[in-house]
Amino acid sequence: MKSVQTNVRVAESDKALILAAARRLRLEPSFRDRMKALVDEPGDLTVLDRIKKLEQQVSWLLSGAIVVPRRGLRPLGAPLSSPPRLGAGTAEAADPDAAALR
Repeated sequence: MKSVQTNVRVAESDKALILAAARRLRLEPSFRDRMKALVDEPGDLTVLDRIKKLEQQVSWLLSGAIVVPRRGLRPLGAPLSSPPRLGAGTAEAADPDAAALR
């Protein structure tokens, strides 16, 4: 492959990084594809991080490491629902099992 000299302007602290990348491009043909994939990657890392987190959660669910409640999850900030209270003077209060049989 024909080699050309290219001049770029970068911060002084990035000079060593650019030289190392150029050296690897010359010596390792497969490095070009990996570097191109990195450069072409979307810039929004928060989306990629979110996708990784979701993939991890799905993996945990499939492995049985997480148990999901049957009723589903309650929305954030929603109060916990509690069972209705039985009145003091009712038949249900005297015999709670009778109410369950109805």
